[in-house]
Amino acid sequence: MTTTNHSIVHVLLAPVCCVFLLSACAGTEDTDTTTSSAAPAPLTLAAKTSVASTSAGAALDSGSSVTPPAAPPPPTSAVGTGSAASCTEAAFAAALLAGGTVTFNCGGQATIIITSPKSVANTVTVDGGSAITLSGNHQSRLFDVTSAGALTLQNITLDQAFGTTNGVAIASHGTLTMNQVSVTGAIGQATSNGGAVYTDGPLTTITGSTFNSNTAGAGGALFIDTSAAVANIYSSTFISNSAQNPTAANGGAIVVSSFAHLYIRDSLFLFNQAQQGGALFVARNGVVDIFGSPTTPPQPSAMQFNGNTATLMGGAIFNQASDLYIGNTSFSTNSTPQDELFVGYGGAIASFGTLSLADSIVYGNQARFGGGLYVSDDGQAASFANIVNTEFKLNSAGGTSTGYGGGLLTEGSLLINPPTVYITGSAFDYNTSGGIGGGLGRYDSDLHIENSSFTNNTAASVGGGLSIVRLPGSPYEPYIRIQSVTISGNSAAQGGGVYNWESGIEMYNTTIAGNTGGGVFTDSNGNSRLRSSVLQNPGYPNCAIGSSGGSYSDDQGNFTTDASCPLPQSLQGNPLLGPLTQDPAGVTSFLKPQPGSLLIDNGYSCPLLDQIGASRIGACDIGAVEAGARFHRPIIPIRGGVAFSAN
Repeated sequence: MTTTNHSIVHVLLAPVCCVFLLSACAGTEDTDTTTSSAAPAPLTLAAKTSVASTSAGAALDSGSSVTPPAAPPPPTSAVGTGSAASCTEAAFAAALLAGGTVTFNCGGQATIIITSPKSVANTVTVDGGSAITLSGNHQSRLFDVTSAGALTLQNITLDQAFGTTNGVAIASHGTLTMNQVSVTGAIGQATSNGGAVYTDGPLTTITGSTFNSNTAGAGGALFIDTSAAVANIYSSTFISNSAQNPTAANGGAIVVSSFAHLYIRDSLFLFNQAQQGGALFVARNGVVDIFGSPTTPPQPSAMQFNGNTATLMGGAIFNQASDLYIGNTSFSTNSTPQDELFVGYGGAIASFGTLSLADSIVYGNQARFGGGLYVSDDGQAASFANIVNTEFKLNSAGGTSTGYGGGLLTEGSLLINPPTVYITGSAFDYNTSGGIGGGLGRYDSDLHIENSSFTNNTAASVGGGLSIVRLPGSPYEPYIRIQSVTISGNSAAQGGGVYNWESGIEMYNTTIAGNTGGGVFTDSNGNSRLRSSVLQNPGYPNCAIGSSGGSYSDDQGNFTTDASCPLPQSLQGNPLLGPLTQDPAGVTSFLKPQPGSLLIDNGYSCPLLDQIGASRIGACDIGAVEAGARFHRPIIPIRGGVAFSAN
């Protein structure tokens, strides 16, 4: 047993919780102003159809059915007579009023200046033929769609809209469809929401479109408002949009208001900026599904959030007590501040609600608190995160200042039930923290980790792989479960593998090997329980106890390579572990016992499957992976991607 004095209490007790910020986080989107609170049900894959039939009247002697005449086709109006000069605003307004399909005969590329918003109260399709630009000339909104209107825009550019109210380019209270549309350079003032589009209508569908350099007070490109609003986005790009309200600049690209619904598939969010949610802000009780189509490695996902920034929290996404589902998505180089006080939460995602994250990669993001992901509660309701088959790699927390949780940080507010975080089949690789928890940091949260790996992470102070901390006065302290997990190659001044401050940790069938700064460090009366686990950390103690005291519990079946661990029933010697190996069927890494290892068949009370989903064969082995592992359990995605229907 090794006892080590240290002086890091002031670091551990630094307040991380940002609940006091949530009043500012909410902005203007926190309260749903409608009387309806019913959320629309997800659309099934079968389209809804209706069939009308007409029977012959009794007065018809023939008895044959009568087919009513077909409705006349909608009119088609061409704006212009073959020259750019003939394509005027007046001609365009007249064509819109007629409804049907509007095309253009302008003799090639043409720009029509819009001096006042065009109202759409009927059903109309505007097809620009990839040659037409409608420009507000930084003087006017372009379209108002009434609740009775249905506007389809395709193959057209909308440019330089201007507005001081919601919907700088388009304000839609009806149905809006955008196919192959480019919306650029819309400028909204701080009082406006939705630089390109504001919608509180029943359905907005966007496909193959680009939103570039649009600004508004909130929702630089798109603002989805009220419980009646549903938006579905496919294969579109949001680049360099920004929210600029001085006190509530939420959602650089998109804001989803309370009870509104958003579905995004195979789209790209680049370099968007806001105070909260550099790309996407989801207000309380919003519902958002984000999915990328399945790809074959090394082909990247078509669903990406890259290079987005937030000055407060959520470099790419801020989730304010809402339901957020993410699958097969890449988050890369998103950021929040790393060295400022009380800001900088969640380099990629800051979540205070329900988060499901599956089959994704969180790579190279930066923050002060949670370089990749930050999970907390909002002080009003408990939050939940379920992370499956996801890799956290090369994320960082803290620049020149103390950082917390290089890959992930989870913490409770101490005001209500703390967050619950489940991590399964996931990997934390090469993440760094300027202070605590290179791979993962935890404060007062319920945490369960299974079938995962923490490798080559670094913390400047404690917990190279994981830092598990209970703050003084915390009223809630469950045991943390770490099961079938490999913790290897991590480094820290104390607890290179695992740091335990005043917490209870169960490490079952865990491999803790090759960590710099020791295997497990327990302090402040923490308790570390081990079962069927192997500890091999050459040059450093496998187990250490700090100056404030701590304890270890031997739950049988353990293996250590030195006498530092007070585990009287453990085996000792050389465990004959193989090299660190990437799971070919997953994202984690492992150290497998080699032939002749004493780990083989000496485990106790093991789970049925090991870290990589292989069945335990006969008497189980000590550590995360069976020596005879031969097949893998498939990891089932959290939720399939199905778009939302109109409410």
